Amino acid sequence: MTDASVLTRWHAAAAGLGVRAPLVQAGMGGVAGVELAAAVSNADALGTVGLYRLPPEICRSTVHAVQERTNATFGVNLIPEVAGHRLLMQQLDAVLDVADRPVVVNVYGIPPDELITSVRCHRHVLLVQLGTVDEILDVDADAVIVQGTEAGGHLLGESSLLELLAVVAPRRPDLPILAAGGIADPGSLTAALDGGAWGAQVGTAFVVAEESLAHPCYKQLLISASHADTVITDRFDHGWPGRRHRVLVVDPDGFDGRDDSAFVAVDRDARGRRVPIVRGSANVPLRTTEGAVEQMALYAGVGIGEVSGLRTARHIVDALASTIDSEFGDRRCVSGPTP
Repeated sequence: MTDASVLTRWHAAAAGLGVRAPLVQAGMGGVAGVELAAAVSNADALGTVGLYRLPPEICRSTVHAVQERTNATFGVNLIPEVAGHRLLMQQLDAVLDVADRPVVVNVYGIPPDELITSVRCHRHVLLVQLGTVDEILDVDADAVIVQGTEAGGHLLGESSLLELLAVVAPRRPDLPILAAGGIADPGSLTAALDGGAWGAQVGTAFVVAEESLAHPCYKQLLISASHADTVITDRFDHGWPGRRHRVLVVDPDGFDGRDDSAFVAVDRDARGRRVPIVRGSANVPLRTTEGAVEQMALYAGVGIGEVSGLRTARHIVDALASTIDSEFGDRRCVSGPTP
């Protein structure tokens, strides 16, 4: 892969997403709120709000709140297998109803045809996250996020990121491919771009952003951990069954002992009501969570070892985006001008 082609793909992906840097902040349910999404978009990347199971009226107010905080392009994250078809389409309709600009609709898993048609009819951008070769090769989308098993949170496949890129990048040369899974520093981003990616989706690094809604204890645990402290498990399946997930293990001795009838924390739902959180819940600890947050789902990718402290969203974006100038720009100077 020539350095000129890396730069060409990078700029093409940015143009397609409507941003300056094709770095997508993952739509992590709960963590990816209005403040983080707006901050990432204001830093010239693609901020994303996670809509998870939010009712349509909350989706509407959430999108409106992001639009009040940024003039830039932003995304919304929808999860068909969690929301179910009826709520999913209500969420999308709420977004489309209030959107005052082109929005990137970031869908986890294969979207239903009705969603694809609606996004296209309203001239928004469809970005789909997938984790298997067959799905990636067949997807009907404006761009695709290829998720490797290095990713934190729920996993879509069983292959590593570079293994997926090696197969799909040559076979879908015209499809903008964004890499996801362990992208937390310039080195991991460079490897993905060299492997055929056009850009990247970043999750764990943004969990510890100052603007993230993650609980302070969750952030500190991530900062103190290494990639060896993460495991793939089905341990936290209440609310999202059927998907393995990569999480940080704080107490290895107590990790496998589970009493799912026990409540470990309380939080507030989308309407502000206090609700208990059962052990084994898919919920992550947020600023508003009270209780044993270390026993909750602490989603973390293998890039966790590169997460060394609290930083602003802009700092995180700038550190990654500088890879293009420092790595591929320097190579271009040596090898000659881009055609």
